[in-house]
Amino acid sequence: MAVKVWVGTDATNIGEWNEDDNWVDGAGVGSVAPVADDDVYFVSGSQDVQADTVADLDALDSLTFGTKWTGSFVTDVNPTTGVTDDSTLAVAAINADVLNYANKIGAVGLDGTFPTVNVQATSTDSPALKLDNCAITTLNITGGSGTVLLAATTTVTGGINVIGADALRLEIEPSTVVSTADITMDSGRIVCSEQIDTAVLYGGTLEMTNVDGTSNSITIYKGNCKYKPTGAAILSNLTMYGGFFDMRGCNSTSHTITNTTLHAGSMLDERNGLSNTIYTNPISLDGIIKCDFGRVITVT
Repeated sequence: MAVKVWVGTDATNIGEWNEDDNWVDGAGVGSVAPVADDDVYFVSGSQDVQADTVADLDALDSLTFGTKWTGSFVTDVNPTTGVTDDSTLAVAAINADVLNYANKIGAVGLDGTFPTVNVQATSTDSPALKLDNCAITTLNITGGSGTVLLAATTTVTGGINVIGADALRLEIEPSTVVSTADITMDSGRIVCSEQIDTAVLYGGTLEMTNVDGTSNSITIYKGNCKYKPTGAAILSNLTMYGGFFDMRGCNSTSHTITNTTLHAGSMLDERNGLSNTIYTNPISLDGIIKCDFGRVITVT
C-alpha cells in the first residue's frame, strides 16, 4: 500500500493517468502510477484527467477527491499543452474500497465497485458526480451543490443517506437497481425512478416516479414525498408523523397503498382527478387527507 497524489503535468503526457511522472508520493517525491491497494488523492491543482488513460487495476484502498483540486475527468486532453480539447464529462473505470468526494469545481464520472461512497461537497454541475455502472453498498451524502447521478446499471444494496445536504440533488435513473436500498434523508432532493425497499424522511424532498414494483415502507416525520408512480406500483406501508405525502402528480391508471397511517400533523393529498389510489386496508387517520371529489374511502 502506498500514497499516490495526482499532479498530471508531465511534459509530454499531461493529463494521462498511466504516466508514472504524473504522480508523486505522500512526501511530494516522484512516484509511479497507482496500483492495487494504493491510497490515491486529488488534492490540488486544476489539471484534468483524460478518462480513457486510466489503467485496468484491482481495487484501490481509497480514492479521494479534495476541495482544492479543480479538475475534471474528461474525454480529451492535449498531452503536450494540458489543454482540455473536449471538456465532455467522461467515465473512468476505477475500483476502490472507499470513495471520498469533495470536488467543488469540476466533475467526475466513475465506473467501478465502491463498497462505501462518501460525498462531502460537489460543484454545481449536473451531474457533478456520475456513478455509472457502479456497485455500491453504502452511499453517504453530507454536502454538495449540484447533482449526484446514479446512472446506467448502478446497483446500491445497502443504505442511501442524505444528511445535511440542503442544496444537493440525487438522481436515480430508471435503469439502476435500488430495490434493496434503504433511504434516510433530512435535507436535499432525491428523484428516484426505481422502487426502493424503505425510505425515512426527517426533511427534504423525495420524489418517487417508479413505474411498478413493490416498496416496503415510506415513513415521514418531516419533509415532502412526491409520490408519482406511472404504473401499478405497490407501497406496502405508509406511516406519517408529520410532513406531506403528495400524489397530485401521479398519473398511474391504478396503484396500491396497503397500509396507511396518518398521525396528527401529517397530510396526504391524492387530488389528481384520477381517483387512482387503491387503499387495501382502512386508513388509520389522525391527520389530514384530501381526496378527489366523489371518492369513497374507509378510515378508522
